[in-house]
Amino acid sequence: TMVTVIHGPAEAVIPVRVELPQTGPVTVGPHGAVVQGSDGSLVQVPVLIDNATDVANVALRINYDSSILYLQGVTNGELTASFSLEYRTGPGYVDIALANASGLLSGSGVVVYVTFYAYESANIGAVTDITISRQGLGNELGGQLGWTSGVTVSNGMVGVILTDVLTILDFERDGG
Repeated sequence: TMVTVIHGPAEAVIPVRVELPQTGPVTVGPHGAVVQGSDGSLVQVPVLIDNATDVANVALRINYDSSILYLQGVTNGELTASFSLEYRTGPGYVDIALANASGLLSGSGVVVYVTFYAYESANIGAVTDITISRQGLGNELGGQLGWTSGVTVSNGMVGVILTDVLTILDFERDGG
């Protein structure tokens, strides 16, 4: 489905997807998902990595709107199950550090799961960006992998919505 947005003299055609929400545990892929939960439900956001060859340590700062979401915790993903994990929070951010004695041989997958509660007092329609504002990947010798290979970050968002009919914007404009 296409929607035309007109703002003054500017006009844009944006592809949208209309979906019914999924309930229960849902895997969120690179195109996002629509998930329905009751008030106070947990929202678990996976942080993914592609081509994790030689990665032995990861440092991230993830930002969010703390008036909409409350951080419940951070847990290891399947890819980093053997890594030690530490995190600390501040107003609207969480700093995450993972370390292992040896680098990963290869792989792609979930580095960590960041779990939030959506405040019951959050307004319907409220949206918070989930952004990675700092990132570092290192090998087992402490070398920064970002210096030898490109690191690309893709951010996400969480919204508080009504559950009748939901519209997801296709930001990649690929119809997916």
